[in-house]
Formats: sequence, C-alpha cells, structure tokens
Amino acid sequence: MPAGQTWLVTGASGYVGSKIAEWAERNGATVVRAGRAGPARLVLPDEIPRDAVASADVLVHAAYDFGPRDPASARRVNVDGSRALLECAASHEVRAIVLSSLSAFPAARSLYGQTKMAIEAVAASSGASVVRPGLVWGADPGGMYGALVQAARLPVVPLPGGGRQEQHLVHYDDLAAVIAAMVARPSSEPMSVAHPTATTIRQIVAAGRPRGRRQIALSVPMWMTYAGLRLAEAARVTSRLRVDGLVALEHPNPQLRLGQSPLGVPLRPFRLPG
Repeated sequence: MPAGQTWLVTGASGYVGSKIAEWAERNGATVVRAGRAGPARLVLPDEIPRDAVASADVLVHAAYDFGPRDPASARRVNVDGSRALLECAASHEVRAIVLSSLSAFPAARSLYGQTKMAIEAVAASSGASVVRPGLVWGADPGGMYGALVQAARLPVVPLPGGGRQEQHLVHYDDLAAVIAAMVARPSSEPMSVAHPTATTIRQIVAAGRPRGRRQIALSVPMWMTYAGLRLAEAARVTSRLRVDGLVALEHPNPQLRLGQSPLGVPLRPFRLPG
C-alpha cells in the first residue's frame, strides 16, 4: 500500500489517471496530479515538472496525447516527452510505472499501439516498469468505457461490425492495486492487466442499458464505420472513437496472455446484468 508515499500521476485530468490518483489518496499516499487542467501539465519535454518528479517516491505515467495522427508527431509528443520524463525520474531514483495498453504488441497495426510500444522501449531503457491495462471500467464510467455506457442510453445504438469485437476489462481500483504492488515488486517485462474473460462490445452496451428501456442494436458494416469516421475526422468533428481506435479494436493481440491475479491482486470480472 502507498501509505506515506508521494505519488506523481501524469494524465491525472483523464479518466484512468484520475482514478489511480483517487485510489492512491484513499490508501494514504500524497498525490501530485499532473494533467491538462493542473499546474503540472505534461505534454512536451520542456513542460515536465522536474521539481515535482524529484520530490516524488513514485511516478505513475498515465499521460498520452491523442491529438497527433501521424507517426512523427506522435513520437515527438508522446515518446520524446516520455523519454525526458522517465530519464528525469531515473536520475532522482524515483520508481516509475508506465501505463501502456493491451493494444501495444510487436505486430500492432494501430498508431496508438505502435506509439505505446515505442514508449515501452523508452521505459525499459530507463528502468521503469510497464503495465498494459485492458479497457478500464467502474461504477463511475469514463474514457472509452464511458462512451459505450453513454451509447447504451440511446434508443438506437449503432454497433460497428455488430459489436462482435472482444474486450478484456479491468476495474480501475484493481489496476491501481496492481500498480502499487509493482512499486514494491518491479517487473522487467510488460505486464498485461485485465480479467481473462472476454466481453464483446455488444455485451458492454447491453450491460449499460437502463432497466426497462427498449433499445435497438443496429449492426453497421465495418467499411461504413471506417468511411464515417474518416469523414468526421476530415471535418474535425470530435469523437471518442477514431479510425485508429477502430483499427485497434479490429486487430487485437492474437497472443494475449492474461492472469486472474497479477502480483497477487485478484481482478474482478465485468458485471453483466442478470
């Protein structure tokens, strides 16, 4: 448990980072939040809060900028920024945990997965540990899971490819507990953290449907979904689902291996209705 420790959490204005920060505070840590809305915003290398890093016991690097849509820009913002941050942490002997993704694996097709793989390489060179969480869920939905829950409240829900894509989920408190365990027992290899039971997008949406409300699940062909997302991105329409995210959904890691209690932390299954 992190009682008495100081945790610096980047990406703390986002869903996953904020939940990790809340868990650490509930368990006795002093938390310094670095996020877009906070005083220690982290995006580019020259914006790194070096004093905050130096005074921390633990760095949890959950920040990621989804803005760049080409490999060069994604590397400049996310990879170079992570390198400078993690090198700073290493120079001050701060234990660093980097949040990657199940979308990160050697043959990843998505830009997100490829960029996360590059960040993992930076983490390895600086002595940081890497956690690859699945889709993060909980009673207070946010991020991609929150978008699915929000869609579940619609009378008609469009499901790309029928919503057959499988997801492995992890509760935000369980993820934070694994991170705390990894602080005490660092890992030299990336650790995938999600419940081994797969859940489809259709099942997640069904779980979020309000009781007693009728709903039509409309299967949308993948080609049509890609076309619509490309048009939306060209028109700069803001959406939580992007073409690159759809690529990641369609092409998951075929060699994924998951344990039910990583580092001794039991992972609760996603709760389906009934």
